[in-house]
Amino acid sequence: MAFVCTLDDFSPGADVQPNQRSIFLPVGYDDADETLYQLYIGFDTAPGGITEYSFCLICIPPDSTTTDCWDAREVAVTIPSQDRVRVLEALLRCTSALLQVYQPESVTMRTFTRDLPGTALVKYDRITQIFIENRYTVSAKERRGHHTWTFVRATEQPPSTTTTRP
Repeated sequence: MAFVCTLDDFSPGADVQPNQRSIFLPVGYDDADETLYQLYIGFDTAPGGITEYSFCLICIPPDSTTTDCWDAREVAVTIPSQDRVRVLEALLRCTSALLQVYQPESVTMRTFTRDLPGTALVKYDRITQIFIENRYTVSAKERRGHHTWTFVRATEQPPSTTTTRP
C-alpha cells in the first residue's frame, strides 16, 4: 500500500461559494488498492444550535463504502509525514476560506481523542491561529482529557495573535 498525494497549490478561495459550510477536498489515493482519500472540513450544527468545526480524512475504497478517520494515529498509518504536512496546510487554507464566506458568530472545536500529547495539539494551535486571523476571539478548556475551544466572532480585531490552549 502506497499513498500518493494529489495536493498541489489548491486555492479554495476560487471554489468557495457564499455561505458555504463545508469542503470535501481530494488529497490522494492508494496506488495498490485504489482507495481514494478526501479531507472533510466543515461547520455543522449540533443539538442546541451550536456550530461545531470539524475535520477528518474520508477513505473511499473501490467498493464505495466509506470510513471516516478522526484520529491522527489512524491517518499517520496511511499518510506519510511529509504528505500530512501538505494535508494540514490545505486544511488551514480551506478553514480560512470557509470562515471568510460563512462567518458564524460562534464556533466550538473539540478534540476527538482523549489525552492528546502536546505534539498532537500543535495542529489545533494552528487552526486556532486561523480563527484569530479571521477576527475571532478564543477561549479554551480541558475536561476529562478532551480539549474544547470556543471561537466568537469579534466586532473589532482581537488584541491577541497567539493561540490559547488550556
